[in-house]
Amino acid sequence: KDFARMQSVAYLFFRSLYWKRAVALVSQCDVVHSLANGLLGWLFRDAAEACGKPFINTPFVHPDQWGDAAADVRHYKKCVRVIGLVQTDSDYLISLGIEPRRVSTIGVSPDLPASTNPTSFRERHNLGAAPLVVYVGRMMAQKGAAAVVASVAVVSKALTDVQFVFIGPGTADEIRVFDNTPSNVHYLGKVSAQEKADAL
Repeated sequence: KDFARMQSVAYLFFRSLYWKRAVALVSQCDVVHSLANGLLGWLFRDAAEACGKPFINTPFVHPDQWGDAAADVRHYKKCVRVIGLVQTDSDYLISLGIEPRRVSTIGVSPDLPASTNPTSFRERHNLGAAPLVVYVGRMMAQKGAAAVVASVAVVSKALTDVQFVFIGPGTADEIRVFDNTPSNVHYLGKVSAQEKADAL
């Protein structure tokens, strides 16, 4: 509650600083689509409303972690459309009180290269023909990388030649999960779109 009150007060100052610039930008648009919540999202929603432009939000809500506070829900209710990437996202938004007619599910859209070469990926990383478990995503705890690492011993008992490949950025603290992992665990860090597609 204290954070919500502080955020509301902060928004008054934030809006006064950036209002003219936001309106100038929004006035040139037909539709405003925001991935931001909080002060920035509120600012552009208000600017869109002032300019008579429809405002659409894709909030990437993480239940009980981020994006579902009372202020967030009030924000979504003022949007012309709120987008969920998958059906469970949309269902959760509706459960928060967003009118179903305002919620759309678009699916997750991959950015894929024209072709892939899984054989060369295996060769580059000395993976042979072994079964692969491929994790692609940020290494933050809530994305589940540590849970996959924790499963290595169990899965390796069932598939003795299995290889685990982890792709994605991580902080120094997050990638400590790869300290002392067995030789069948390969952390590649952030890679090119081509490398990621070859892995997938």
